[in-house]
Amino acid sequence: MFKQLKGIEKGREEKEKDQKNLEILLDLGDEYIKTKTSHSFWHREDKYKEHSQFVYDTLKDVDFNANDLKSYIFAKQGLYTHETALDETILLGSYTGCLLTLLTRKNKEKGKATNFYINGNGMRFDYLFHCANEIDKLVIHNFRGDCIGNAIAIYGGKANLVAGIDLKGKFIFQNAGAKKGKIKMFLGDEKIQNEKSYLSLGAQDGEINLAIGRRPNNARFKPGINLYAKNIKPYNHRYEGGLITHPDFSFSKTAKKTYKDLRINEIFALTDSINNSNAEERMDKIFEIYKSIEHLLEK
Repeated sequence: MFKQLKGIEKGREEKEKDQKNLEILLDLGDEYIKTKTSHSFWHREDKYKEHSQFVYDTLKDVDFNANDLKSYIFAKQGLYTHETALDETILLGSYTGCLLTLLTRKNKEKGKATNFYINGNGMRFDYLFHCANEIDKLVIHNFRGDCIGNAIAIYGGKANLVAGIDLKGKFIFQNAGAKKGKIKMFLGDEKIQNEKSYLSLGAQDGEINLAIGRRPNNARFKPGINLYAKNIKPYNHRYEGGLITHPDFSFSKTAKKTYKDLRINEIFALTDSINNSNAEERMDKIFEIYKSIEHLLEK
């Protein structure tokens, strides 16, 4: 009986802590949006650094977690849109990017990985995770909105795994990994058509080791599997030239790899079955596959 009461009390304390953390994130987010200006962050590195440092300094002693960040996103979904309130939309999106970066850093200090999976169940959130600068593993699933994942890992940022599944909107993941950013593995799984997605991936001295995009029959590019590996050149702003479609994989003049070598079917089997209960395990397995094929991507 005593153990049961202790368990109930512990659960109540954790719930109260989560509620307190959410209130802190909400209050700071409102202040951030009211007092800052967007200046289109991906054009203004100085403003991005100034604004993000404000968030990092303010929350340095707040022990928030992944569930707190998800609660914040769900609380703010659909509040602003690209069409009606651009500055506020960019600022809200960049705030979520700052929170994800800070969560990743806090976990890293504790020796923990940050496998962040969020399923929006079709909700709208423009500029979600805009300019998130430090990412371990991130999967954004079933969201609607423009510029989702825009400028992730920009300005020398780093990410191990970034994936978008069933996203709909314009300019999704535009400029991800640009301006000296580094992304090891990028997955774009388009179960429905997106407009002008993946523009300028890795542009301006960015580096993406492996990018795989799966497109349906009505997409702008050919249906099937499109792939970029870092030793394919050129890697231009329209994400063409570096794209090749199965089965014609041609990695360099001296080396060719096959579809099977890259274990792409295994990767998409994992993304097809990912959900809230198994996300951490699936993300780890996808990145394990990446590490097993990383040597194939070298010149």
